[in-house]
Amino acid sequence: MSEKKEVKKKVGGGGGKEKANRAKAISGLQLKNISTPEGMNWYTCFCMVDEDGDQQITEEEAIIWFRSLGWIQSRERLSNMMVNRGNDDGLFSFWELIKVLDMNYEMRFDKERDKDKEELTGVFQVFDYDQHGSLMRSDLHKMMIQDENGEPLEEDMVGLLLHQVLQALCKVC
Repeated sequence: MSEKKEVKKKVGGGGGKEKANRAKAISGLQLKNISTPEGMNWYTCFCMVDEDGDQQITEEEAIIWFRSLGWIQSRERLSNMMVNRGNDDGLFSFWELIKVLDMNYEMRFDKERDKDKEELTGVFQVFDYDQHGSLMRSDLHKMMIQDENGEPLEEDMVGLLLHQVLQALCKVC
């Protein structure tokens, strides 16, 4: 598989049929608080955290994922939300975690940490080129696979950058 296709797959890409099936599956969960488009965006983020692409993440990666989605609670509180949701190896699938998020949606933002939320929003606004309130997957993908001169980055460099970005987000949260 080419490096470009591998990076696209890593950030939740895939063909139209695959995306349609994923949207149908998310919709089929009948979530009360999470829309299908929001779930699709969260899946893209999950794929970025899932370093080996096996559709399973560790508790540590799940906490990084939660925080990258704006959940700013303590590690202990996030861990408690995931109790009995992992498989026998202690790994978590997107499908289990999205149900956890839906059930705990009301605690997504801690009212006492609005300043942190505003700071995190400000960080993302830097990358929101047309200021429409969200990051486009294509913009994120472009930032991850090219340097400031538009030259392609090596796959291991992309992984390192992603890891550093997610760690920085966790420090803000």
